[in-house]
Amino acid sequence: MSSNRKGTWLQADNAGGPWEGIHILIDAARLKTLTGIVTTLSDLNNDVKFYENMKPGLKVKVTGILDDFQGYTQLVLLPIESEITELTPNKIKPTILDIATFSKSDGAGSQTVQLATGEPYESIYAEIRNVTVVDVSSSGNGRFFWSIQDDNGNKMQVRDASGYFRNDGNTDSLKNNNFTPPPIGTRLNYIRGIIFQSAVTGVNVYSIAPLMRSDVDIAFLPPVITSVSRTPVMAKSTDVVTVRAIITDDKDSVTAAKLYYSVGVNNKNYTQVNMAKNGATNMFTAQIPAQANGSVVNYFVSATDNDGKTVYSPDSFKTGNRYLVRNEAITKISDLQYDPLRNGNSIWNRDTLANLDIRAVVTAGVGEKDLGILTIQDGTAPFSGIMIKGKTDVASENIKRGDSIRITSAVVREDFNVTILENVKLDILNSNGTIPSAIKGLSVDSLRLGKYNYAEAYESMLIELNDVYVVKNNADSATNGQFGEWVIDENNNDDIGLRVDDQSNDINPEFGKDSVTRGQKLDYIRGIFTYSFSNWKLLPRNKSDIAGFKTQEDEDTTINSIQENKNISFHVYPNPANNAIYIQSQKYFSNAVLQVSDLQGKVFFEQVIYGNSPIGQLNIVNLPNGLYLVKISDKSSVQVDKILVQH
Repeated sequence: MSSNRKGTWLQADNAGGPWEGIHILIDAARLKTLTGIVTTLSDLNNDVKFYENMKPGLKVKVTGILDDFQGYTQLVLLPIESEITELTPNKIKPTILDIATFSKSDGAGSQTVQLATGEPYESIYAEIRNVTVVDVSSSGNGRFFWSIQDDNGNKMQVRDASGYFRNDGNTDSLKNNNFTPPPIGTRLNYIRGIIFQSAVTGVNVYSIAPLMRSDVDIAFLPPVITSVSRTPVMAKSTDVVTVRAIITDDKDSVTAAKLYYSVGVNNKNYTQVNMAKNGATNMFTAQIPAQANGSVVNYFVSATDNDGKTVYSPDSFKTGNRYLVRNEAITKISDLQYDPLRNGNSIWNRDTLANLDIRAVVTAGVGEKDLGILTIQDGTAPFSGIMIKGKTDVASENIKRGDSIRITSAVVREDFNVTILENVKLDILNSNGTIPSAIKGLSVDSLRLGKYNYAEAYESMLIELNDVYVVKNNADSATNGQFGEWVIDENNNDDIGLRVDDQSNDINPEFGKDSVTRGQKLDYIRGIFTYSFSNWKLLPRNKSDIAGFKTQEDEDTTINSIQENKNISFHVYPNPANNAIYIQSQKYFSNAVLQVSDLQGKVFFEQVIYGNSPIGQLNIVNLPNGLYLVKISDKSSVQVDKILVQH
């Protein structure tokens, strides 16, 4: 599971029928939300005897509270000791099912979820026979995403819930685990595992999670195609492009390797070229003739062994890779974001691009009072923003918001459908430059629904929404936990809108729950627009991006200076205070602003003041207990004192 929760599954019988399975787990945070019980994962494990009693095949009795996560029924265990009711282990027999029980091909490349027939088998240990491995991909952190497909085109995801299959070290995965999915085209006699349900892009889908390595039984292996590459990566109209691939077979019997290419977006009329083997190596090559400037070239590779098994790379559907023939240098972010298929993926995905000359301004940084992610823009036109993640030759903490930079080389990659740059080589040209103005006038619904010309076009760009309401304090509802996201919309009459995320280093995960209220109107909220976990969302860079809140740029310094500053020209009393405070000034303030805020920057009171003595009385009956900053600022100075409210 994860470092925060541990789980397993129970069945009512050793051969699970409909409605006879359930996911059980120990989860201290969820238990607190459901019951108010405060405990730790370690204490829960000891109280329940979770690891001690939850052994495969044993009959047990447990006590918990029914819960739901994205449509997946769970039993959250209470800190009550479980009981073993039958000591002799039972042999667990899988229930024989087929993919069509859970998902059916619509004949047009998509799948239709079968809730009516799939739901009864949620959390059952099942066996699915005679399927082929498809769609293998890696997340880059050790995890793999792959699917199986039957002979009718029905497809199902395979999930890495078991430690035998998950390599990222974030679960009970085995040390030095090195699981790799079978290659695309591998035929399986069967795959066994637990039937999962989870929400993807708002739709519940089913997946199967094998538990042991023996749950995946291979019938035969096809040839394996790896390391498909092309040179040059940035082809001009005069360049012949060489495509290379490493092709291996378990019997060393590759009988044919072919390159297919077509010119034009969505052109399925492919030209076929035999690939030549380079001597005694497993490298095969072929060439694509020079094409006109601006052409989109699609290509994929196939390999066949002496048993007649054929596989395709990059996938079994022959959708192919593609590249752009371009005579001009890449000088704009929109060049990197070029997406001829309009599916959100850059045509340069996975390519290493050299000789770039992109000049941009940093719109968000990784500082403690900033977003925690580097984003840059080179204008305000659509597709003018992009994120920088991973390695940069200049330390990311030295790249500040407002810096003007020049990028000369980078790897372009799709990070869960967000285009990012990695391994970036850049120069900082100057600091404290002008940040592009936030994009205004966008519709919340168009952003939320992912309409291409609104959502994708402004990915990773600074946007601002005006006159919106807080319509939900927890975007994921009480049943799905608190992930630090809340919801805004132009309409205050429902709870559907755009998610606001707590990604910022300056915004704590509880902000949506304890700092804003349902129905609160925000004159503005700005941030970086992005996509994650199947939702478009807004990432305020810090509290100052949210109307009514202010980031304390150097909170520790501010507080220390308050303690030591003996020369401020106003006095707040009594201190500590209960129901009211009085502010008296020794200085004449002209058009000054009086502000009372907490140490997190939330403003509770603000007004313009005149005159010198006294400034007046403030009612603090409704202020929660705690430490507050009283600030008076005019054109000549900013003065701060602090008070302690104790009711």
